[in-house]
Amino acid sequence: MSYTNKPLARVMVVLALILGNTVSAVANASEPGSETSPAWLERAVTPIDLARRDPDLTVLDEALNGADIIGLGESTHGQSEVFQAKDSIIRHLVINQNARQIIYEMSVGEGALLNQYVIGERDDLAGLLSGLSLWMFQTEEFAEHLRWLRRYNDKGSEEDRVTLHGMESQYADRSAFFALKIVDRIEPKKGQEFAERFGPERIASPTSSAEDFVFLYSPISDESYRAYLNLCLDLRLFIAEQDKSDSNPTTDLTRHTESICQFVSMSLLDSSSAQAQLRDYVMAVNVAQIHSQSEGAKTVVWGHNQHIWEGVGNGGYDVLGKQLDRWFGERYYAIGFDFGSGEYRAPSNDGFLHSFTDPDPATLSGALLALGKPDAFVELQDFPHNGSPDYRSTYRVRASAGGYAARDEYADIDVVHNYDALIYLAKTSASKPLL
Repeated sequence: MSYTNKPLARVMVVLALILGNTVSAVANASEPGSETSPAWLERAVTPIDLARRDPDLTVLDEALNGADIIGLGESTHGQSEVFQAKDSIIRHLVINQNARQIIYEMSVGEGALLNQYVIGERDDLAGLLSGLSLWMFQTEEFAEHLRWLRRYNDKGSEEDRVTLHGMESQYADRSAFFALKIVDRIEPKKGQEFAERFGPERIASPTSSAEDFVFLYSPISDESYRAYLNLCLDLRLFIAEQDKSDSNPTTDLTRHTESICQFVSMSLLDSSSAQAQLRDYVMAVNVAQIHSQSEGAKTVVWGHNQHIWEGVGNGGYDVLGKQLDRWFGERYYAIGFDFGSGEYRAPSNDGFLHSFTDPDPATLSGALLALGKPDAFVELQDFPHNGSPDYRSTYRVRASAGGYAARDEYADIDVVHNYDALIYLAKTSASKPLL
């Protein structure tokens, strides 16, 4: 499969520049011997064998006691073992912790497409994945994750089924597809009117983006902006006219309508930093809205470390995880990921395949490698009470670690307050693209 012809490829360089500013105090080397102490670190570590298909993850059950929303991060978007670990954790949470909503760092409309697969409404998984806008989900690891969720739903009752969602509104082509389809089902004449006004060429199919696909960080023409704004207003007025007592499916329609309107709001901003700030707020609002309908079930949020952590991002604003922490308190639990060495995939001028050597021994990443577990669950919530004389909250760890670009850098990060726990993987390999 070629990735160079994907609609999002032309904006990868822009994203690399944006994400390149998300962490401060970055350095290529650290002061030797000053960062970590295995004396306290070993007490915080529980070895886990994530190389197994069904690892023992009972350590999660006590850690997540009282948590309703669990954030699962990733240092890069292209590591096979990280995707497999997140899949294993989600399987455990679904079976043992009543997790019923899985929310991904993808658009609201794309999440709805994948949900159709896992609840058995469609079978063309390869076509759905190849039509996604983001390369990191077009992998064998993610496909197997979805297949397991489909098998789980096939065996259970409708009340116990797991549903999938997207939280992004950086692009809204699929939400336009779903919203117009719902309106057409309720009132065909209105559906046709809205579609014609929006422009049929802008309506994406279930397996590919529309020809006039627009993305938040790429140039958006005035014509496209007006089309999305008018669709937002048309849909909001249509929803307001519906009788809430009848059977019209306005819940899904409202979700897609709000995603379109969120996209319009972010498109108004000229500053990429302001767009990024509003983007995280939008994600937090969408996660909170989905979780509010969970009826006591747990929600899992799948995203990059620097979205799910309880810290700050570009320009010092509160990212998704920080906002969830402020809204839900201890009911939100953030799990970051760190690793030792290996390969990963990320788009850059040098191609997709990149590698890291062993981390600097004077970093937290290096100290975890030196413990030789090799994979580990690192409990961070109890650090302030562990009695270590050398306790501190800020440590040097790998920074963005190649979210969208090839780089091996370190940053001073307050890991104790940004994460509730870390998953550490000693070795990683590049994710496997769909064939």
